[in-house]
Order: sequence, then C-alpha cells, then structure tokens
Amino acid sequence: MTDNMGVTIDAVALRAALKRIKPALGRKSALPILSSVLIRVGETVRLTTTDMNLWLTTELPIVAEGLEGAACVPYRHLSQVARYCRDNVRITATKSGKVKLEDEESVYEINGYSASDYPAVPSEPATYHQIEAEPVRKALAGVLPAASDDVTRPVLTGVYFAIENRRLTIVATDSYRLHYARLKPKGLPGKKASSLAPARLWKLVAAAKGDTFSYAKDSQGVHVIASGVHAHMAELVGQYPKWEQLIPESSGYSFTVDTDLLSRCCARTASLSRFNSPMVISPAKKRDVLRFTLDADDCRLVASDIRAPGHDLTQVCGYNPAFLLDAVKCSAESGETNVAMRSPLAPAMVTGGANVSCLVMPIRVSEGHTSRS
Repeated sequence: MTDNMGVTIDAVALRAALKRIKPALGRKSALPILSSVLIRVGETVRLTTTDMNLWLTTELPIVAEGLEGAACVPYRHLSQVARYCRDNVRITATKSGKVKLEDEESVYEINGYSASDYPAVPSEPATYHQIEAEPVRKALAGVLPAASDDVTRPVLTGVYFAIENRRLTIVATDSYRLHYARLKPKGLPGKKASSLAPARLWKLVAAAKGDTFSYAKDSQGVHVIASGVHAHMAELVGQYPKWEQLIPESSGYSFTVDTDLLSRCCARTASLSRFNSPMVISPAKKRDVLRFTLDADDCRLVASDIRAPGHDLTQVCGYNPAFLLDAVKCSAESGETNVAMRSPLAPAMVTGGANVSCLVMPIRVSEGHTSRS
C-alpha cells in the first residue's frame, strides 16, 4: 500500500507537543476517533485534539522533508510509542489509517483512523490581537474561582471578556459570588468587543507562559494562542447577567484587616464548614477587634479575634468561608483586605491592592448564632 503521509520530526518535540494538546482529548466520548490525534503535514506538522467543545492545535518543525497529508492516530498508543523513541522519528501513514513510526532502534505499527473521518477543524481567524499576558494571568487567577460548574446553567460556566476604550473587563459568577477585574494590558484593540467563552478556555491562558497571548473572535467562537497552542471554543449561548447592577455604590459598614490573618482564619473555617454553614463576623468586646466564628450544626469553632482598627461594624453578618477565602486571596500582594457591605443581609465587597474585586453573597445568621457570638 502506498503512503498517504510521511514526515520526520524530533522525538522530544513530539512528546512535548502531545502533552500540550492532551487537555482537549475526548476520553469519555461515544466516538472513538475523538480519543485520537489528527496529524497534518504541510509546511509544518500540526497536531490537533478535540472533544467537540475544546479544540487544541500545536505545531512542530519538520526535520526532514516528507509527503504532505494527514493521519489520525490514537493518542494513547502514540504517546506510549513516542516515550521510547530516540532522536528523530519517522511517521508514515496510509489512506486506510495504518501508521508506522520508526527511529534508529525500532519500528512501531499502529492501527489508526482515516483522517477524512476526523471532525472538520475550525479555520483560524485572519487577524489576532497580541495582548500583554502577565496582568491578564493575574486577573484570571482571581476571577476564575467564581465561574460556575453547573452545566444546567451553562451561561454561568463562562467568563465574560469585554474590551472598551482599550480597557479590559473580565467577569465570572456562579450566582453566589461575583469576581471581576478591570485592567489595561498592552495590545488591546481600540474597537469595542466582547465574548462569553467557557472558563475552561481561559484556564489554559491562566496556566500558560510567555509575555503575550493572541486573542481573536469570529463567527466560530473565541480563539486564543498561548504557549504555542491554538485553543478554540464556541461562545456560550444566552444572556449574561447584568452584573454591574449588583455592584453597591456605597456601604454602611466596612473594615480593613491583615490579609494573611484573614486568609488563615477563612481556611480553618472552610475546612470544617458545610455549604450552608456561615462564618459569622461580629464585633468583639475588645475595641477595634472582630470575632470570626463558625457555628455549624455539628461543630462550633471560634476561629479568630482579628484586629480591625477603626471598624464600624455593629451587627452580626455571615458569609461562606470558602467563597470569602477565594476573595481574600486576590489581596495577597497588598497585605490588607477591605470588606464593605450596606447591611448584614447585603453582599460583601472584598477588595485589596489588585485589579480584582469580589462580591460575596451573604448567608442569613439566625438568632441562635447571634446570641452565642
């Protein structure tokens, strides 16, 4: 049988490329071909994986000229073989899907699939915007924890990414909390634009390295290139919540505390708390001190008395300690965290020195909690 594709590539580069595109592998799909890697040979070698939601593509340089074409190889077999290949590896394939890998010591034959049966790969947009990566990564680290994982409300599993007047706004919410960031990284386009892509896509950007990343949006969805990987996902369909209406214009109560002390307090409380067990915040008997208490059905913990100089909190309020911990982490660089709310039953606005602001919804505190605080 004649070869339909042939190319020689570096084995080390192949192993690194397979690792980069692994997150999009369709492991649990009913279509076996989605557990495979599409290899396309042209001016470079392009490897693609997909689960039909996320598409990942990366490129490899060609070591020796070969025959242009495409092949589809099961990821598990290809990665196992690539692990033992040394130096350069020669890959050839036939139209029927038979794939052969050769190095200086061994020859491996793998039963693959016909490349024509692989789902059509989305085309790349004509232009990308090169955006400064570091401030965006920091903002995503603070915003992403608020994205929902509830598939019955798909819009909330996304991240709202909006550009206006060369200013970037990133928002995520699961309806129990809302994290948003406003920043001005270099490279933003002047034209107003917005997108709503799954948080899964932006987690790849948050974990990527490099000084810049490429961003584009077209009729197919959102495209991002970071750390040598082209990632694509379709936009989520639906109306995103009017989040700006939730941001309080003023506060009735506020306090500022040491970020490290509050973070450790929230961590201890969150480890014992259930979802509906609030961390109760109340004024202590000592002046300029607040008491943070967990009062669950089966456990009561006086977490900490923390100094809050000049605080004006006179009532008891309660919040989910895990959500509050995620919000406090955004203030790690500043050393101080400010918490403000209109009333004990109003959301708390948590801010620090970073670009990320966090709104945490309250949990109603019963009279029993109040009397024991």
